Amino acid sequence: MIECPFCGAEFKSLQSLKIHISKKHSLEVCPVCGKRCKKLGSHAGNKKDEEHQKLYAIIGARRNGNRERITKLRDQLIGVR
Repeated sequence: MIECPFCGAEFKSLQSLKIHISKKHSLEVCPVCGKRCKKLGSHAGNKKDEEHQKLYAIIGARRNGNRERITKLRDQLIGVR
């Protein structure tokens, strides 16, 4: 099960969690530190603590040079691809 970083709800798949986040939560405020951000994925990706890295693994876009990084984080931190 994968836990929503915003509300704690649990999901069987990463895709289900992403749909939940897009429908139920604002991506303007970081659920980890409370900071307002224009680009939550970039904010979380630039932080080094585990909670921000988990958030980045969930919401970060797998494109350009970050595909391998996100895949590795998903394997390590949340156990899914």
